Formats: sequence, structure tokens, C-alpha cells
Amino acid sequence: MWKQVENAIEKGNAGETEIYGAAWQLIFDSWLYIFGYYKESEGSIFSHLADLTREMDAPPLRIAHCIRDLAYGDESRIDDLVSMVHSEDPQYREIFETCLWRSTSKEEIKTREKK
Repeated sequence: MWKQVENAIEKGNAGETEIYGAAWQLIFDSWLYIFGYYKESEGSIFSHLADLTREMDAPPLRIAHCIRDLAYGDESRIDDLVSMVHSEDPQYREIFETCLWRSTSKEEIKTREKK
């Protein structure tokens, strides 16, 4: 599956499934690095995929790249991740709500009403 995702992106025919698959692989790469599977980003088995997808504008990939950059020590990306989590863009919002990183609109309204 990993190579299929990479090949689809290389050929320019990646759909939503491949985009999310690539994002998952980049986050998995972050875990591998954090847990010491390799010590330098150059050792990453996903470095080619990261290069292929770095400039793609799909929210899942933007989030995954941000998390990966943070995992590799790029603290300048903290504000980017916070902005994405708080974004009102429906694509970002849906991802973070689904991952339970952000309350739903209804939950946010209830919280404001309690104050």
C-alpha cells in the first residue's frame, strides 16, 4: 500500500484515499523518529513521500507535514499547527473534530453558554 500511494502521487492521480494514506504515512514517520527508529530525517523511509507531498495544499497533508516537522524538531511550526486546529475551514475542522483535538460547533456553543 505504501508504494501504491507514493506512485499515485508521483503520477498525479492521487484521490482522497491516497491523500489520507500519505498523511497517515507522514504521521507514522513522525512516530518512528520520535521513538528512535532512526536518528536523522535522512534515514526516513518516507523522505521521498515527504518531498513529493510537501507543497500539496490538501489539509490532511498540511497537518501531517506540520506534525512531522514538529516531531523532527522544527518548533517554528507550532503556530501553524495551532492555527490549523482553530481554523474555521470545514476541512480542517472536520479532521480535528474527528480526532477529538477540537470540540464540535455544538460543544463549543454549550461551553460558551455555561460561562
